[in-house]
Amino acid sequence: MHSRISIIINGTVDHVYFLCVMSKNIALAKLFEETKRHSSRGIKTKGLHYNKFAWQGGYTGCFGW
Repeated sequence: MHSRISIIINGTVDHVYFLCVMSKNIALAKLFEETKRHSSRGIKTKGLHYNKFAWQGGYTGCFGW
């Protein structure tokens, strides 16, 4: 079972925004950890230019019901 469902993903040169529905059973920190890990792996497969890609530390989250 997925811990989240992405609805919208967007960004700018130095920021990424995404809106998702997430399980109440997953911590926000875990959501960002997994998202960063999986996306880093994908980005690094795009070519040698991206081999040193790394996310900055930290994150900001907003909640809504």
